[in-house]
Amino acid sequence: MINKKSAASLGWRLFALSWIPFIGIFSYVFYPIEEWLPPVSIYCLVISMCLMISGIVLIVVSLSAGANDNRRIHQTGEPGQATIVSVEDSGTRINDHFVLNVGVRIAPAFGPAFETVCSQVIPIYHMAQIQKNNTVNVRYLKDTQEAVIDFE
Repeated sequence: MINKKSAASLGWRLFALSWIPFIGIFSYVFYPIEEWLPPVSIYCLVISMCLMISGIVLIVVSLSAGANDNRRIHQTGEPGQATIVSVEDSGTRINDHFVLNVGVRIAPAFGPAFETVCSQVIPIYHMAQIQKNNTVNVRYLKDTQEAVIDFE
């Protein structure tokens, strides 16, 4: 099973590589005008489109995998309190909402405290809560030490 970060990385690489054969489509310049499209151009077009579509599919799959993980943690995780230790912009926006990587320190009732990073969509009206050293409600899984911030 491929994880979401490696799927996204591979998707972006395939998308970038798809532009190399795309240049070959313009090889028709070197052929006589009577031919509609030379075979080299057709091969380049097919390879370019395959790489581009594969890259886009992997990027979309990685985005949906992250949403599914957060939903699963939110449904099955234990409630708790966490202190925010870091806030970092992931560079992604979904419907004009920021996707942030929020580092949190969770101190469960039983067991040692641990730190993890919550990567999730933060609605604009909750941005004031997401500041270093603030305390937020979270849901977490003890065994994998994954967590999501609970705004409800």
